[in-house]
Amino acid sequence: METRKIAHPHLGKIEVIPEFGRFNIYQNGKLCSELKGKGQFTTKSGEIIDYKVVASFIKDLPDIKIAGGEKLSPGRNLTKGAAILIFLPLLILPAGGAIGGFLGGTAIVFNQKIIRSQKSRTAKIAYCLASTMLAAILWLIASGMINTAYLYYQHAGTITELETKLQKEPCKAEIAEKLFERLNKAGNFKKTIKVTKSYTTKCEPFPLISWHRYEANTQLGRFNAALKDTMVLQAADPDDVDFVFWQAQTYQRLKHYKKTVESYKQALRMAPTSE
Repeated sequence: METRKIAHPHLGKIEVIPEFGRFNIYQNGKLCSELKGKGQFTTKSGEIIDYKVVASFIKDLPDIKIAGGEKLSPGRNLTKGAAILIFLPLLILPAGGAIGGFLGGTAIVFNQKIIRSQKSRTAKIAYCLASTMLAAILWLIASGMINTAYLYYQHAGTITELETKLQKEPCKAEIAEKLFERLNKAGNFKKTIKVTKSYTTKCEPFPLISWHRYEANTQLGRFNAALKDTMVLQAADPDDVDFVFWQAQTYQRLKHYKKTVESYKQALRMAPTSE
């Protein structure tokens, strides 16, 4: 952004030079003292006059309010393109809640500083888009973490109760199955894997273990392990079309497309007779 100049009858030549996050204000070639957006001008007669920088979201430079009520306006109204880039993070706000509001607001302030800087047009576009994407990514991460914590909090009491019961009856399949199911509902998929492994090491496995472990492995992106679970389930109940369908989906995620097609065909053949 270029330097803006204003010729004033009593103050002389006022120059505003934008930098990232701030504005240097010169009077007749001399840098004015500034403190948190405030400073002083000297009139031609030697009188000291206070001024204050007044930010404006619709202009590329702020106004300068001089003591006594006079206002200097070196800024120009933002172009539509610049306004869109600045306020693009507003898209996060409708679904963002408090966290989205904070991140979106921070990104808007950053974008405004970028637009008001002396960077090239290409750099401004790139920085504004990057800050908006970063705000969106951080919101997704934060909301995911909060949602996971909330889910676990909802189920924590039941999980603790089932774990206590399983310690007393370590090979009680009914209790174990409820625990695996509750862990998955709480989104604690890693613990599901850990607990099912511990159970099968000490006790006789049952098919529903693979059911819950399949869900956990799938959610964790462990598709090779999930495929093994589908095979165990299918071997235990060859007439259940769901297990064949899950197997087809897992082959697809693993990009084994030939086996994917074969499994889907098998599921279609079974579907008319399956319950």
